[in-house]
Amino acid sequence: EMTVICAIGAFAFVGGLLVAYMFRKSEDPVSPIALVVAVIGVIAFVVSSMTYVPEDKVGVVVKKMGTPLPSGQIVARNGETGPQAEILSPGWYFWYWPWAYEIEETEIVEVPSGNVGVVTTTDGKSLQGQIFAPEWTNVEDMLNPTKFLQNGFKGPQLTVLTPGKYRLNPRLFTVKPAPAVVVNVGEVAVVKANAGPAAAEGSVMVNGVPLVKKGSQGIWDSAMLPGMYYMHPEAFQVVKVSTANRVYDYAESDDKKISDPILVRSKDGFTFPVDIRCTLNVGAENAPYLVGLLANPDAKVGDGEDKGLICNLEAKTILPCIRTILRNTAEKLTAFEFMDQRSQVEKDCSTAFAAKMKDFKINSDGCFIGQIDFDHNPQIKALMQTRTDREVALNQQKMYQEQERSQQERAKFVKASEEAEQQK
Repeated sequence: EMTVICAIGAFAFVGGLLVAYMFRKSEDPVSPIALVVAVIGVIAFVVSSMTYVPEDKVGVVVKKMGTPLPSGQIVARNGETGPQAEILSPGWYFWYWPWAYEIEETEIVEVPSGNVGVVTTTDGKSLQGQIFAPEWTNVEDMLNPTKFLQNGFKGPQLTVLTPGKYRLNPRLFTVKPAPAVVVNVGEVAVVKANAGPAAAEGSVMVNGVPLVKKGSQGIWDSAMLPGMYYMHPEAFQVVKVSTANRVYDYAESDDKKISDPILVRSKDGFTFPVDIRCTLNVGAENAPYLVGLLANPDAKVGDGEDKGLICNLEAKTILPCIRTILRNTAEKLTAFEFMDQRSQVEKDCSTAFAAKMKDFKINSDGCFIGQIDFDHNPQIKALMQTRTDREVALNQQKMYQEQERSQQERAKFVKASEEAEQQK
């Protein structure tokens, strides 16, 4: 406004000089005065149409006079009354008289680093049976108001904005920031798409959800590797799956992260806990199948037997499998056989567990049995003590037999020595 006032003052000053000059040279001052007034009037008329948009603003032109907007349109395409499609960048502009136009200054849209800009439009062609408008191959074309109103669709846009500053028409575009997808080292991201073409016939189905190629609706059959991805947060549901080695301990411990040991019952009716450790990993190529099967493998859920929360993968696959395998193995052996054949039991459990995990496309490194706690059961503890006493007695008997044999051999040696002396 101050710049406009200064410009008007400068024009008036020039006009005054012209008036003074004409008074000095002309005998008839009326005609030069009329001319000066006319010039000043023209200048003032032109100056009144000037408008200025600051560097950090965007100018939205609202036309007050003209043909009314057609029904259903928000933004003027062909110069109708109302907000115009084209916006004003920073600078000076002419021919925008106040009685014909209103210039609204709005802020530049900024998408912060690490975010995406989710775009929604108020005008355009109607979406037919779709939630999101088709993705644009060129973001600049989408943000061009004229091109958008010719080819774009009204409503949520599948195309998002990457971090940066944008000069947009707020009457047409609304932008909301949302966090970008960050996939860290040691994990992959599986995408469940709610937008795009339908899955092709014959697609692999997992738990009623199709595994599809990237770009189609369903679970994409290839996971996203570590990096940052700019995706629409509502059109694409992202599930992160750890690909690092997983270790699940079932043992007696004060550490709350470790579950209780697994109780088994032997063929002779004794119940006792067994400590066991299972190691496995999920490959990036198998993560989409696992997401289709379990929705979110690393989500925390409750377990039917252990108190507390464990991950979905453990609750639905690992823990039930290892419990079943250990208990099925124990019921074929007596308690002492289970302990005596520990190495074979561990080998059999590892083989059975790895085979079961393959059904879920999980790679297993095996199961490793730790402590077999017979002290947990007083009866088996007493039997164990009896067995220990018997072993001690047998060892003592063997010791006595060895001592007796030693004495006999010594006696034979002495006798042989005496007979040798007599022979001499």
